[in-house]
Amino acid sequence: MKKKYLSLVFLVAVVSFTTVFFSSDNYNLKTEAATVQENKKAVQSLESDLKSIQDSLASIQYNINKAKTAKENQLYIKSQLDQEITLTETKVETLEKLIEEYNTQISEREAEIDAKNNDIDDALFIIRERLILQHENGNSNIISYVLGSSDFAELLTRIEIANALFEYDKNLIEKLTNDRIELTALKDELTSTRDKCTESIAELELAKSDLQVKIDESIAYINEYRKDEAAYQAQYDAKASEMESIENEIKDILRQIELQERTNYSNDEFRFPLAYDATYWNTGGFGWRVWSNGRKTDYHKGVDFAAARGTPIYASNSGTVILHRNSPSYGLYLIIDHGGGVTSLYAHCSKLLVSTGDEVKKGDKIAEVGSTGDSTGNHLHFSILENGVHVDPMNYISEP
Repeated sequence: MKKKYLSLVFLVAVVSFTTVFFSSDNYNLKTEAATVQENKKAVQSLESDLKSIQDSLASIQYNINKAKTAKENQLYIKSQLDQEITLTETKVETLEKLIEEYNTQISEREAEIDAKNNDIDDALFIIRERLILQHENGNSNIISYVLGSSDFAELLTRIEIANALFEYDKNLIEKLTNDRIELTALKDELTSTRDKCTESIAELELAKSDLQVKIDESIAYINEYRKDEAAYQAQYDAKASEMESIENEIKDILRQIELQERTNYSNDEFRFPLAYDATYWNTGGFGWRVWSNGRKTDYHKGVDFAAARGTPIYASNSGTVILHRNSPSYGLYLIIDHGGGVTSLYAHCSKLLVSTGDEVKKGDKIAEVGSTGDSTGNHLHFSILENGVHVDPMNYISEP
């Protein structure tokens, strides 16, 4: 009798030590007096906290994506503005080269005009000198030449020659003058074109200044969006860390429940979660994968069975519904606690047919297949967790 008493005392001591060990303040666990139901309620409360954090993560991720999109838009705008400035600078360089060419041509025309002026001056000087000489000699040269004719026919010939000489002088002066006028007009045209180029350069420089202002504004926006993105990412990381902490907390409470109840539902064989004659496709296994839309590799924490919307979903084993809710990722989903730290999760349902706290038997209809939450088509996402850790569900079930 004394031996049995000592054994009983030892067993109570072990249970008390185990309960106290898993009752750390870090995990908000109950004392040794806590019931299994109280610890399940604690799990439900933590799951609720987890949902709130998941919702916050979704909201923060939206803000991260929004800031990233805004930043990328501004980067695109800045690249376009940079191209415009490069094009403007190219135009300015081209116009500056044109101005240099116009200045060269203007200098050449000015030199030609000066030469024509010199030719005109030289011709006028020769004519003037000849006229002065004729005047001083009393026009003896031309008059003697004309009057020295021997007959009337020769007189007419000499008069014609004299007129031709005067006409030559007149035509020479007119030609030189016209050449100068044409050169001056060409110079004025070149000058006008050069001045227009100069005005265009001034306009382009002003446009370049305006573009630079826009670039500076774009850079300021980019820096702000980068700060926003970094701030949101820091928030996201903090929430993710908090979620991980709560998940660890849930794991420890589930271990506590296992020590308390030692329920052996999970020792029963698990069944396939759809009807054995249902039409379905296994579209996603457990483990690492790369999504077809190019998103980065992720770790798939269950298996996916594609089936028609409304296809019945059955409890894979007996247990208690410890969670049913709607989330951005899993959509309508529920979790069944089978005891022994083993839980099963059924996600993306179109309809849930049981509620938190319901006791279900293996094979009970609990939900219907759908495509709620982050889903690309009607399917059942089925997960098995051991003490809060996802394991390969195919270790528990077999496909029919």
